[in-house]
Order: sequence, then structure tokens, then C-alpha cells
Amino acid sequence: MKQSKAMKSIFAVIGATLMMTACAACSAGGYTPPTSSSNSNFDNPFAKVTLSAPKNLSFDYNTMLLSWTPVDNANGYLVDYNGMTTTVTEAQMTILLTAEQNVFKVKALGDVESYNDSEWSEAITYENPKEELSVFDKVNLKLAEAATAESLTLERVIGVISTDLEANQYGSHVTFQVVCRKKDVSYNYEFGFRYENPSSVAEMLQSFDKATFNGKLQKDIVTKYNSAQYLVNSGLYVGTMKELKESGHTISVIDSVVREGKKVGSKFRFEIVGTFKAQAADDVIYFTAVYRVDALNSSSDDSYNYEFFLAAEDLRDLYEVSCLLHRENETLLYMNAWAKANDVHSTTL
Repeated sequence: MKQSKAMKSIFAVIGATLMMTACAACSAGGYTPPTSSSNSNFDNPFAKVTLSAPKNLSFDYNTMLLSWTPVDNANGYLVDYNGMTTTVTEAQMTILLTAEQNVFKVKALGDVESYNDSEWSEAITYENPKEELSVFDKVNLKLAEAATAESLTLERVIGVISTDLEANQYGSHVTFQVVCRKKDVSYNYEFGFRYENPSSVAEMLQSFDKATFNGKLQKDIVTKYNSAQYLVNSGLYVGTMKELKESGHTISVIDSVVREGKKVGSKFRFEIVGTFKAQAADDVIYFTAVYRVDALNSSSDDSYNYEFFLAAEDLRDLYEVSCLLHRENETLLYMNAWAKANDVHSTTL
């Protein structure tokens, strides 16, 4: 049915009146249309959220544990200790102090989809008073000092690998296996120190701040492997480790590195350096050892496929190059505190 011109005019007047009323309500503050400034998710409902910075950082010297309050939705944490950074998954980290003044800060890590990393937390500082330094602290500070003098950054200590009280032209010495960073690349080093005519290893360690750095030996490492753990998992015991296992001890790997190898004839040779814990009831023995692996090398150049080594169980020979039982050599004076700080990371196998 057709509308008359009069009816059309009435509808037009009504429509205009309604529009004028709505505009008046807007100008009176009765309604505010949504804008990007009033709701940031209106334009981008998929915007990522920035995580809160970690709070309540604290360092417990007795446990060597840095801890903080967990951050909701964090995918891990980046810990900065005196400028050296490490990623962890839990809201805590065991740290070996390597300076008199130790500064810590932490940031929460987001995922790649929903959360951005947080800002750094407020930094905290822990100071080691010189007059109260333990043997453990004296050794760590000396190792860090030696690394700095060689333009290196000390990352961690694997363990004491040898001692010698022979009074010769080089003096008595003690050697450590450590991991240091040089230009963002990690290497395994043997750090040697000499001390003039101590009566015991204990005396040498107690006065380690007076020891003289005697040089270093650098070894490339394969950072993605912990083959000491693989050896124990596979039951590939040899030397001291085999003797302790046969005497009823359970073997744990506390820390280790794999040294980059080289081609030797038809085989490929590399070394595994680690500190282990052997325990039978209340009998606990810590030892640091170097194991040499001669594996069949199928490549024509000097490279080697480490994944192939891990799978090729019958194509290698294993030898114990050196081993130091810390209880029998007084090095437990240092290694006991080292183990206390590192045992939290050990794997019983």
C-alpha cells in the first residue's frame, strides 16, 4: 500500500526529533562512544600483557640460595649476578659467590604469544666481609680473580682435580676444573695454583688467598651434552666409579662438561670431566674425575656426531684418566661446601 505525502512528512518529523534527542543526550554526558583511548583492547583484543617484575629477592648464605616471589604466568626467569646472566625455571637459584660484593637482579620471562618479559627487579647486594671469609669463599674469589686477569668470566667450578705437596721448583700446587666465558663462548679450563711449602692441602686451601696463579689450560666444550650422566645411566662404570658402584654405592652426577674431541687414527677421542657423589647409607664420598672416550669415527674429517656416540653403545672404549677422592685428600674442606651449594642440581642414577 502506498503512503500519502502527509504520512511521509509525519515520519520524517518523528525521525528528526529522535536524532535531536540522542544528540542532546550525548552533549549532556549521558553517553560516550567507545574510543581506543578509553579501552586499549577495543582496537587490539590480542595485545600481549607485560609481566610484573619479581619482588622480595633474598640471598641465604647458608644454602647459597637466591630466591624471590614467583610471578604469575612467568615462563622462567633471567638471573643477573654481577653482570653474568643465567636462565632458570623456578623462583630460586643456587649461586657460588665469586666476589666480595655480589649484586643480584631478576626478570620474569614471558612466552612468545601472550606475555612480554617483565622489567628487571630491584637489585639486592650481598657483601662478603674479608675477615669472615670461609675457605670456600677464599677459593672462589681467587678463581674469579684469576679468570678476570685472563679476560675471562668465571661461570662455575666443576671441582678440584689434583693436588701435589711435593716441594719442587714449581712449589706445591692444586688444580681446579672450571668453566669460564670468553666473548660469550664457554670453555673448560684447568686452573693451576702454587703455594710455597705448605704442610698439608688443608693449609694450602685455608691460605688460598696467598696462592699464586700458575697458568691455565683451555679446552673447548660441547655445551649441550652432559655425558657423565649418560655414562652412569648406561652403566658404563670404570675405575673409581666402578669400584664404588660394586661396593654398594649409588652414584650421582653433580656437575660435568664434555670436552670437544679430536680424531685419533680411526677413532674420535674426547673427554668427560665431572664431580660425582657416591653414597651407601651414611657413607658419602665426593670425587672429581676425567674420563676419556675413544669412539669409532665414521666421518672422513675431524668432526664427530655426538648423537651417534650416544647411540653407539658397542663402538667405544672408556678410560679413567684421573680421579681425586676428596675425603682422602683434604680437598673436602672446599668440596664439601661446593657440594652443599650444588647438590640441589645433582641427578641420582
